[in-house]
Amino acid sequence: MALNISQDPKKALILFVDVINSSKFSSVLTYKKYFELIEGFQNEFKLLGSRYFPSLDKKEQIVKYRLVDSRGDEGIVFVIDTSAAPRSLLSKAIEFIYHLKGRLRFSRLSAADRNITPTFMGLAAGLHYGNVAFATGIDPSTNHSIIAQIEGYSINFAKRLESNARLGKYSNIILSKVAAKYLEGSPIVLSPIYASMKGIEDSEEMYEIESGLFDHMNIDGNDAGDEYFLDRLREEIELKPYNIDKQWLKTLVISVLESLTNLSPVPARKNEYFNRASKFAWHSADEEDPILLYQRSIDYRLERKHTQEIRYLKQIMDKYPGFLFARKQIVKAFYQMFRNKIGQHDRIYCRDIAEEFLQRFLNDLDPDEIKEFKNIIKRLGDCKEKVLR
Repeated sequence: MALNISQDPKKALILFVDVINSSKFSSVLTYKKYFELIEGFQNEFKLLGSRYFPSLDKKEQIVKYRLVDSRGDEGIVFVIDTSAAPRSLLSKAIEFIYHLKGRLRFSRLSAADRNITPTFMGLAAGLHYGNVAFATGIDPSTNHSIIAQIEGYSINFAKRLESNARLGKYSNIILSKVAAKYLEGSPIVLSPIYASMKGIEDSEEMYEIESGLFDHMNIDGNDAGDEYFLDRLREEIELKPYNIDKQWLKTLVISVLESLTNLSPVPARKNEYFNRASKFAWHSADEEDPILLYQRSIDYRLERKHTQEIRYLKQIMDKYPGFLFARKQIVKAFYQMFRNKIGQHDRIYCRDIAEEFLQRFLNDLDPDEIKEFKNIIKRLGDCKEKVLR
């Protein structure tokens, strides 16, 4: 393959994924079963990776520089796409990882060998967005331009992130500080980790995904793998919801159901998926997961019980003050109460949060939200705070 070496570095999405404890699998499985396990991971990684990061944008007819590959118990994704915002690429990568984790967690192999393997196949992932030097070539099978080689500090940095992902307590998906900054304002809860980056830094700040709502997962109802995954997931939700006790699994359930709601053109199906998400969110009285609490707030919003909606949003904000997504929703909830003649104190509270977004966090609002928040402030009028003496 003839290579075309880029003269200037470009920003790239860099993702490393590795099977956790693959050596333990190899020690208890036969050679044949272990081969099937790793081959299954590789096939799933390439299939889903190519779905989330296609080499050709069919709508725009733009050929993208990307590499999706898996060897042994590791998978890599490199994407250079100047037409896409970093936030969009990073969100897509996270959706891909959760989709992959879900399909492996509820795979035929895990169902067949759950009693003899040491654990379900877990994944550790490191995600970064930074400058790389690269060379491109032509893939003879598709005649599309692909990344043939990629080098630079960012590659080593992302690989160290993946190595440290095993230190995580929630999802084992680790973001660099740079990547985390691009996702501010998204419905995602991040937990900081400080760890050594061997050969780079003695102590580096990174972030693990604790919880989140990823509602644009690329689920294909015509794909046999997705069909089996969805059947197993539905069975778990309806018959054994208490088995879904890890936060990444709770995130997966709500994200899949929200994605199916968004994908379905049939209103009855949309209601079906929404009702499943709602039922799951309420299955336990003792629940602290922010995304399930957020789902509860949505239920009250639809019932127009805004004081209850606000109660759950405040519960999220108290524990996760950096979760700007909940802070945005509480403005809208208070405004709905204002329309029902809320008190002066609540008007001030609503106005102040809306003004803070417009003045301090403007980049975390989309154009429609900017317009909406300006209108809220205008409608609330000149709230005068009462001074307590």
